Amino acid sequence: MRPVFVLLTDFGLASPYVGQLHAVLLSGCRDAAIIDLSHEVSPHQVAEAAFFLAASLPYLPVSSIVLAVVDPGVGTDRDLVLLETPSCTILAPDNGLLAPIAHQGRPWRLTIPNQASATFHGRDVLAPAAVRLAQGVPASTIATPWDKRPLSPLPAPTPPANGTPIAQVVHVDRFGNVLLQLPANQELPAAMNVAGHHARLVRTYGDLAPGELGVLRGSQGVWELALCEASAAAFLGLRVGDWIALEVGP
Repeated sequence: MRPVFVLLTDFGLASPYVGQLHAVLLSGCRDAAIIDLSHEVSPHQVAEAAFFLAASLPYLPVSSIVLAVVDPGVGTDRDLVLLETPSCTILAPDNGLLAPIAHQGRPWRLTIPNQASATFHGRDVLAPAAVRLAQGVPASTIATPWDKRPLSPLPAPTPPANGTPIAQVVHVDRFGNVLLQLPANQELPAAMNVAGHHARLVRTYGDLAPGELGVLRGSQGVWELALCEASAAAFLGLRVGDWIALEVGP
C-alpha cells in the first residue's frame, strides 16, 4: 500500500522547514503521498494544533502516518510520542497536542538520537521515524512503552461559580470567524453577551444581518463567533489563545 504522510506544523511556507520534511520523507519513501494538512498553525499555539488534529482525524486515509510538529519546547526534556490509534499513527511532542485524542490510542516514547538537531526534531527525529514506520518497522523498534503517567494536558480555565461557559479561541480562519474550544454538541442559550456585545444563536452565516454578531455550530465540530461577511475576530479584538466568556444575555 502506498504510504500516506500527513503534516501539521506552525512552520509557515517562507522558510525551508516544510520542504526539508518532504525531502526526508520522500528520500525514504519515493512513492509516498503527502497531505499538508496545515503549516499555518499560529506560532507556538499547541491548542490550535490539537484542535486541527482532532477535527481532521476522522477524514484522514486509514493507516496514515501523521507528523504534528508544533513544539515550542523542542530540544528540552519533553518527550516525543508515537501514538498508535485504530486508524493511523501520530508522531508529536508530549506538550498537550495529543491530549484531545490520547484516549483513542496507545502511546510509545520515541528514542531521540544524539545527533539530532536540538532545534528541529521534526526533521531529524519524527520524519525518519515516520519513514521507518512506513517501511514496516514495528513501533517497538524505534520507541519504548509509555509509563503509566498520562500524556500532558492542555491548559483549561477554572469555571466560574455561576456556570458561565468560558472557552479558548483555538483558531481564527481567514474570514475572521472565531473558533472556540467549545464542542458544538454543548447547548448554549439563544442570546448571549460576548465581550460586551449582544450575540444571537444562528444556523448559517447568512442568517446574520450586517454588523450582527452570531454564534453558530461550525463545520469543525465546535462553536464559532461570526459576523456577516466581516471579521468577528477584528470586531471583538480576539486572537488565538485568548479566553472568552459567553454570558446569558437578553
